[in-house]
Amino acid sequence: MKSNYDKELLDKYRMYVAISKFQTDKKTDEYPQRNIFNKWRLFAMKKKTILATILGICVISGVVIAVNIDNIKNNFRGLGQGVTSAVEHGYIENTDMDYINNNASVSNEPNKIIDNINLEAKIDNFLIDDCNLSVEFNFKFDEQINQYVDINNISNIELKDLIIRDEENRIIYSGNDRECFDEYCKLHNLNYTFGEFNDNYLNNGLNNFTSYHSKENRIVKLMYNMYTNKYPNSKKLYFSFGKLIITEENNENMIELNGKWNIDLDVPEEMYNRTTDTYKVISCSNDNFKVYSSMVSDTGFEIGLIINNIEKPEYPEEIRKIQLEIANKYENVFSTETDKEFYNIINKSPYKEVYSKYLEKENPINCDGLQVSEITEDGIRIEKVDRSYVENSNGERFMCTLSPSRKVKGEWLDGNKYNFYETFGMTKYDSTDNIRVVLYYYGEPITIELEKVK
Repeated sequence: MKSNYDKELLDKYRMYVAISKFQTDKKTDEYPQRNIFNKWRLFAMKKKTILATILGICVISGVVIAVNIDNIKNNFRGLGQGVTSAVEHGYIENTDMDYINNNASVSNEPNKIIDNINLEAKIDNFLIDDCNLSVEFNFKFDEQINQYVDINNISNIELKDLIIRDEENRIIYSGNDRECFDEYCKLHNLNYTFGEFNDNYLNNGLNNFTSYHSKENRIVKLMYNMYTNKYPNSKKLYFSFGKLIITEENNENMIELNGKWNIDLDVPEEMYNRTTDTYKVISCSNDNFKVYSSMVSDTGFEIGLIINNIEKPEYPEEIRKIQLEIANKYENVFSTETDKEFYNIINKSPYKEVYSKYLEKENPINCDGLQVSEITEDGIRIEKVDRSYVENSNGERFMCTLSPSRKVKGEWLDGNKYNFYETFGMTKYDSTDNIRVVLYYYGEPITIELEKVK
């Protein structure tokens, strides 16, 4: 249990490091701003980039945490405790479909075909809820593939032109190939413009990784975790793709396969008729906490509340200027080296204490069990602290899922208010009529007693 928790902590902190490099202050784009909130809305920036970043960056000091990449992949879908519990209780659709065979050209440079091979593709299983569309693809190559890549060394497969449409002609997901998108819309008489998202053309985030390799059987399985604000209650999903970008570990080799595959899936009723159970507040130990939403679904428990009479910490202007200087110096290309330079400057500056106090106050509720304890010349030292949780009547505790696809928000509002929204790992299968939520508010436990609405 401890090793899983430690892995979650490191994943969460590495995600913090990665995302902090790409976000800017909401009020101005002039200064880079470090902000871990609302990361689930970073749909335009594909999560394959962030995944590569978080697996390659380690600037933590003070917390010794070992990470095994295979353990991350062996977490089946990599979407946190709630989704894992849902799958264990049968919230998954196994397709039992046959492979679809197609001839695919092989290229190692743009527009340079070096061979043709047979490639079989199918979807083994999938699930969809309000925020997640998780699909496991299965690819079976012929023997010629061994001339170009080592199957056991394949680190990623990107379905560059993947488009998923439903029975209402809504675009559920689309890759980043504009030409293929335009051709697809023309073929199916769809009136969508690439990149102009709306209620029927959804903007998605993506976290994808290879989940299984067999060189002997020439099989690679690919987990494609897509997520958005709200997926519709689709009854059918139509998958279309043809361009596979295959990358080996450490980017040692990359090839592109071009073919054409179309896969139609029926969504099971429990997924398109998915529902939630709501809770009402019985008591709260802090009168400034006002719950506006609390509900449990097949894949998690969500709670939203407003904290009143809370003072917003102001981001130190001096720190903004230092970050801007570093950003200009390195032309907005960030790395562990730029992070070290930033913290080295802060550690020697008179603003170290000011920045430390800001970091203490920027996140009122601790859901990940991490807290900045010290700023050093190499980075920030992290320590473990008490972590917010949900507890059912059986005494089982469920932590924040820490999934990049979860619904989460931390938003400062006018009038000394803070909007908090978080997703925890308790599902319908674990929920009881009475539960309690314990939120660590600047280190103090706040207890909210909830009762299920009948």
